[in-house]
Amino acid sequence: MPKLVRLDLSKNNIISAHPETFKGLKQLNSLMLYSNNLTDLGDQLFKDLNSLQVLLLNGNKLKCLRDGIFERLGHLRLLSLYDNNIKSITETTFSPLKNSLQILHLAKNPLICDCNLQWLAKLLRSRPLETSGARCASPTRMERRRVVTSSVEQFKCLGIESLVTGGAGKCLLDNECPEPCKCNGTVVDCSNLSLLSPPTSIPNFTTSLILSNNKITKLEPFAFGMGINKLTNLHTLNLSNNNLNFLAHNSLAGIENHRVLDLRNNSLNRLNVLEALSADNGINKIEDLEHERNSSLEILHLDGNEFNCISLEYMPSTLRKLTITRNPSLHSIILNKNTKNK
Repeated sequence: MPKLVRLDLSKNNIISAHPETFKGLKQLNSLMLYSNNLTDLGDQLFKDLNSLQVLLLNGNKLKCLRDGIFERLGHLRLLSLYDNNIKSITETTFSPLKNSLQILHLAKNPLICDCNLQWLAKLLRSRPLETSGARCASPTRMERRRVVTSSVEQFKCLGIESLVTGGAGKCLLDNECPEPCKCNGTVVDCSNLSLLSPPTSIPNFTTSLILSNNKITKLEPFAFGMGINKLTNLHTLNLSNNNLNFLAHNSLAGIENHRVLDLRNNSLNRLNVLEALSADNGINKIEDLEHERNSSLEILHLDGNEFNCISLEYMPSTLRKLTITRNPSLHSIILNKNTKNK
């Protein structure tokens, strides 16, 4: 169908599209993809559509737009993104459309109007392309404000806000600071809040998570995320001064690059660190844990608990410092099979 000029695929419950779906349709002028269930378009879907002038993507579930998705659409005049889940768009993503686009629909998207969307505010001040009445959803100070009438200076970032939308062009939109915690840079402080469990939706940019002085009694499997929600940047986890008495198998598996784990002043009497760190649901004996010994954990604080026996066999090989003071029931410290550097 190389001579096709109009293609209507609306209302088909489409949830994804292969990058080669529109290959060779170089004369396509109008593409209707509205009212489907698309969440991510990738960055190559429209690469052959050099003649496209109308693109309707409204009424989908798009969460983001990747850099490169509009790279070949230099003749696009109408782009409808109305009624999706888009929170931010990078200037790089939109750049190929700046000269040709005449109408843009962005309303009914939960836009985060921060410094990373300031470029759009500047563009719309000089060229009022947005005609659907798009409004900001966050941060709170910008809530419900119309994008086109808000001043450029209002599109700013306070504290960690720039980190939340900084990866929008790669579809790496992060979580905002979880309530009622406080965030300072990449440190998330959830201490002294009487929490019964760790908060959900902890930002991936978090490097230090402070959960001390709460009322957490146990950690469930994957308590700190799994899959794309892993806390890959976290290096310090402070769980001191809680009521912890149980760490489930895999409870710390979502933390891949941690260095410091503080479990002081809890009620733990048994701890297999390797099991807690493991992401393998099939592990049921110590021999199966050998491949987990290359954890990144270097410092472990176990002071002020109820241990009666501690064995280095159950510790990761990377461990460099272990503190175990104020364990009144401790009667055995097993150092056999210890290959750790001293």
